[in-house]
Amino acid sequence: MTKPNEIEIEITDDDLNVSDFDIAEYLTTPEETAEYLKIVLHDHPADTGYFLAALGNVVRAQKMMGEVASQSGKGRTSLYKSLSKEGKPAFETIEAVLSTLGLELTVQTKQPLAA
Repeated sequence: MTKPNEIEIEITDDDLNVSDFDIAEYLTTPEETAEYLKIVLHDHPADTGYFLAALGNVVRAQKMMGEVASQSGKGRTSLYKSLSKEGKPAFETIEAVLSTLGLELTVQTKQPLAA
């Protein structure tokens, strides 16, 4: 609701020349890919959906959905669903996806927060 002497303006993305950002366009090396997944895990440690969506971004970036689907024993459609924020893949599927991408999970001790 506008107040007296105010006008209401609607601005759309088209007005601002805003384009969609797709991280997959920027994940060009294994090092960038690994760092991206590390950051997602660090920034969203309690939300597996973020990691699964990020893993899906990596698969898209590498244009390997067909190969990953074959290696994981899943169909492409099923893999797309698994690698989304709402996905609930088995651990074996995650391992197969990472392996096909030349990545692996590691565990390390948690670093204490700086004082």
